[in-house]
Amino acid sequence: SSFVIWGESSLRAGDVASTRTFVERVRSLPAGQLTPYVEANGHRIAALLGESDDPAAELAMAVATLRRIGFRFDLMLALADAAEALPADAGWAAEARTEALEIARELGAVPIIERLESSAVPSAAAGA
Repeated sequence: SSFVIWGESSLRAGDVASTRTFVERVRSLPAGQLTPYVEANGHRIAALLGESDDPAAELAMAVATLRRIGFRFDLMLALADAAEALPADAGWAAEARTEALEIARELGAVPIIERLESSAVPSAAAGA
């Protein structure tokens, strides 16, 4: 939805104020207007904003909801975000990376594949 695109775009552009406004709007929507898709992305973006008390729980809620409603592309994004945002010892960060890569390969999402592969492998020494 365009609503979720606003949140995602604000986050990726580094517009913290707009991203915060998105998260606040999601959290203030009445139950009848809050779709599972918007709610899941609200959890994901709140976790990535860095202002969540429990980013791992927020990402886990997003992943569970997106898996349940069958939004594979967004599930891939949430898993990729978890793989990158959570500490390696978070328990499911490695599993999230593996599943995100599987879905990305299935969907042909080359930027996500490249993003995950480059973040998993230490960079070569500069000037070598």
